[in-house]
Amino acid sequence: MTLQQIFYALTISQIGSMNKAAEVLFISQPSITSAIKELEREVGINIFLRTSKGV
Repeated sequence: MTLQQIFYALTISQIGSMNKAAEVLFISQPSITSAIKELEREVGINIFLRTSKGV
């Protein structure tokens, strides 16, 4: 778990969308998705409920 992953998770939770969070953070959507998936794997839980309307 890194501070960057935690920062990404906080940003996603505030914005409500991984795509929009990636835009705000100036990173690609696949990068933020893989960082969150790795964080979820490390802690052993799903942090976000992903839907077609966001998280």
